[in-house]
Amino acid sequence: MEMLSNAVLGDLVSRSISFLFAKYEKQETEAVQEELQRLRRLLLRSGTILEEAERRLVANRAVLRQLNALRDEMFRGCYVLDAVTCRAAPGGGDGRKDDDHGKDVEARHRHTAVCSPCQGEGKDPGVLAADGASCAAPLGVLPIVGPAHIGKSAIVEHVCYDERTPPGRRSQIAMEMLYSAVLNELVSRSVSFLLAKRRERTAATAQEELLLQRLRGLLLRSCTVVEEAERRLVTNNRATMLRHLTALRNETFRGYYVLDGVRCREEEEQASRRAFVLSRFNPAKRARVPSGDPEDSRARALRLRELQQAVRSLEAMIGDMMEFVVFLTSHYPPVHRQPYSAHLFVDKCMFARHMEKEKVLEFLLQVEPPGAARLGVLPIVGPAHIGKSTLVEHVCYDERVRNHFSLILFYRQNNLMNETVASFRDKCAIKHQTDNKASGQRLLIVIELLEDADEDTWNRLYSSERSMAQGSRMIVTSRSEKIVRFGTTDALRLKCLSTEAYWYFFKMTVFGSDDPGQHPKLASLAMEMASLMQGSFLFANIGAVVLRDHFDTQSWSRAVTRIRQYLQKNVSLFGEYTDDIKDKNHPRFTWSLIKQKPDRYCMLYDIYERASQEEVPEIPYSDMLDGCAQPNGTYEILFWKSRIPPYLNYVCKCEIRDM
Repeated sequence: MEMLSNAVLGDLVSRSISFLFAKYEKQETEAVQEELQRLRRLLLRSGTILEEAERRLVANRAVLRQLNALRDEMFRGCYVLDAVTCRAAPGGGDGRKDDDHGKDVEARHRHTAVCSPCQGEGKDPGVLAADGASCAAPLGVLPIVGPAHIGKSAIVEHVCYDERTPPGRRSQIAMEMLYSAVLNELVSRSVSFLLAKRRERTAATAQEELLLQRLRGLLLRSCTVVEEAERRLVTNNRATMLRHLTALRNETFRGYYVLDGVRCREEEEQASRRAFVLSRFNPAKRARVPSGDPEDSRARALRLRELQQAVRSLEAMIGDMMEFVVFLTSHYPPVHRQPYSAHLFVDKCMFARHMEKEKVLEFLLQVEPPGAARLGVLPIVGPAHIGKSTLVEHVCYDERVRNHFSLILFYRQNNLMNETVASFRDKCAIKHQTDNKASGQRLLIVIELLEDADEDTWNRLYSSERSMAQGSRMIVTSRSEKIVRFGTTDALRLKCLSTEAYWYFFKMTVFGSDDPGQHPKLASLAMEMASLMQGSFLFANIGAVVLRDHFDTQSWSRAVTRIRQYLQKNVSLFGEYTDDIKDKNHPRFTWSLIKQKPDRYCMLYDIYERASQEEVPEIPYSDMLDGCAQPNGTYEILFWKSRIPPYLNYVCKCEIRDM
């Protein structure tokens, strides 16, 4: 054990001295001067850009964020340049290296001149006494330290063959020296291995920070292009541009998802490390401190791969957008003023359905070839509450559609059972009417169904409507795939948002104008909640109301736990997770997300829609999730009130019972 301690101590002392001498070597080299010159050129370029930007009126929020980031980096660069220049000022002297070299030689001399425990007056310190008469200690230990292949074994071998060493002790001394040399080599290699692993982790952390910074900059650039494109009227005549814009938007969602995911996982790892912090009261915690954990290395490698992939994808996408930006700014003037923040844009407008909207507009506004059917029919199919009515409503609010059709009619029923031509027209609501002669008496009829339509009824209605003016159109929406057979063109199928797009929507809905990066723990909990909500727009909006009212970690942690319990309760009763996307007849069980010990639970039955002008219940569902007391019984509640066209109210029948 004493030999091991001496070997470890010797290696650590040698490495420490080498590190300290390397630390204070001269810093002003030719490479440093080149970097300083490059930094000065970059500061000139950034200053030119900022001065030019300050002379102009910039209204784009993403551009302003980029300018702020550039300004901060320019300030940081000036600070670093001045700090390095001040440290390099004359007065440090060039004789320090010589002094350090002299101290190094002197220290090494002292290190190699250490006497053995057997050294006596007038005796050669290299002589090892056989009888121990002149040595007070029973066994002397001489550490011999040096780099690999420096000659440690050779000098030991020569000492052992010295005639002054007693013959009886020669083999014993040789073995002891051999053990010491082997042990020293093993310790040296172990320390080198640990230091190399430490350097690898440090390099990986630095690489991860660089990738994160690069990804943030790319996201700012992509948001600038997307926001600028959404301020302009890009028609479907440029289908390639629309596909390009959609691809960039999807890559932006994916980039934000990766960025927030990495930040959340880092927060979880830091929380885990804090849980195993060194404690002088609990020795077990000292034994459980993670160090070089393979799981940690794998997690870091996974983060690096995700970041590299996201950065490469965004760089390639933005690199291909140069022509797009040129054509966008040259041929498409702005048509309206963009809201001043992204969360208002998400809150008040249809989200992530731009490509679908353009497909519907293309169907409605296309010029018919000679001999085509007089009445074109477009089926739109999708699950419940996925946004079919919202999509059609936004299309009908488009000025191009209102100028193209003289009359827009809406029919909203469960099905077309037993409908006649007269009763069908009586139940249609007029959405828009104009006397514009350019519309040519063209009609647009929108039929919104929950179920399938009877074949005979459909054929009768379609035959009667074929006498409408050339260019008239019909849109049929339903949850049933069977209505696809009525279409004269390919059906449009609405699906749930991608995981990345849904997280972006939920994040903007919950945090609003707050930066999730300033609340890493809340962002981690929000990302977990988003994964549990299964793409539901209704639950995202309702959950956002509750979470914004309780903006603290404890309430959000409790909400995540309640949602998990809610899902497990429903899967144990019905064999599957229930949500508002699937059209099921069985109820849903839920209870307060905020109260520490809920005393009541709520059974939710089918969610149905009511128009904005119809009467709705006064009790909102968010109050129940918030823990507000409600009497036992069965009654209707206001599940959600939409704030975007067609401003539908979602009403639900519920039954409240004691736990």
